[in-house]
Formats: sequence, C-alpha cells, structure tokens
Amino acid sequence: GQGSVEQLINQFGGYNANNNAVGAVFSPNQQHQVIQDVAQRTGISAQTIQALLPIVVPLILNFLQSGANSSGSSGSN
Repeated sequence: GQGSVEQLINQFGGYNANNNAVGAVFSPNQQHQVIQDVAQRTGISAQTIQALLPIVVPLILNFLQSGANSSGSSGSN
C-alpha cells in the first residue's frame, strides 16, 4: 500500500549509491529487464547500466521524496 511505498522511499532515497535500493524496487528479473531495455534504447552497455542503477535508483527515490514533501505542505490549497 501507500505506507509501504512511503517507507521504501524514506528508507532508500538519498544521494549515495545503494544496491539494497535496487533490490527493494526491482526483483532480479525486473532488474535484468530494465538493464536490457535501457541498454537497447540508449546504446549504453548493459554493464554500465547495471553499474549505474545503484546510483540512479536512490536519486529517483529522493526526488520522489522531495516531491511528496512539497505537495504535502501545499495540499491545503
């Protein structure tokens, strides 16, 4: 539910690389599919995409967390 998503975002959002964040968001099969899809669409090697996921996933979660915080404060409009 929503509480689980918020907990995941709060736990893994940040600016540091985190392999656990990738595992929390994507199953191993989903990780493989994401890596292959992104590599195919961008031309970036699958190895590079795999190395970038632990960096990118926490940043995206942090972005979601900051969006949730700002929308929560202006929700009374």
